Amino acid sequence: DDIFVMAIDGDRDEIMDFTDGDDLIDISSWGVTDYSMLNITQDGASVRVRHELEDIEIKFATAANLGADDFIFAGGPIDPGPIDPDPSENPIYNDVFGTIGDDRNDARILGTTGDDRLYDYDGRDEMLGRAGDDIFVMAIDGDRDEIMDFADGEDLIDISSWGVTDFSMLNIMQDGASVRVRHELEDIEVKGFDLAYLTNVDFIF
Repeated sequence: DDIFVMAIDGDRDEIMDFTDGDDLIDISSWGVTDYSMLNITQDGASVRVRHELEDIEIKFATAANLGADDFIFAGGPIDPGPIDPDPSENPIYNDVFGTIGDDRNDARILGTTGDDRLYDYDGRDEMLGRAGDDIFVMAIDGDRDEIMDFADGEDLIDISSWGVTDFSMLNIMQDGASVRVRHELEDIEVKGFDLAYLTNVDFIF
């Protein structure tokens, strides 16, 4: 079951193997909140899904089989989940998922303009939260992953999957203009950040 997370890029992107009933298309970054806001047409053996400048071509699909339940819209399906850095604010997060390969450059894991949980998967990934209070959820993958825009006091790094229970278990060092956070085979590079500002309150253990 796959989730295709679409960015705001003004280009026509192609989904080659969408499986109705199994896969989902995440267009939450588009700001679309309802199926009726989409322009959906049959285009030969493909279905075109458009909103303003955004355009998806779903190969080998039929427009009649496409419905609201095939999409993730802005505002859902999302929930606070077990991660709640400030319960008094009752945060709601957009969930953005990486793939089993390298998510880098034009294919980086890209957040929305709201509050996001960005999920690292296998491979060497770049994670860009953009605006909002974001949580970068790190997987056990043995690769060096990069957080491109960590905002101190706003964002959090979730390393609960690593089995780390305390800040003292981390190997943290300044590496040029970045901070490296390591534990055993796991490695995060926090880009454009100063070691002096990284403390235990920036992590979810």
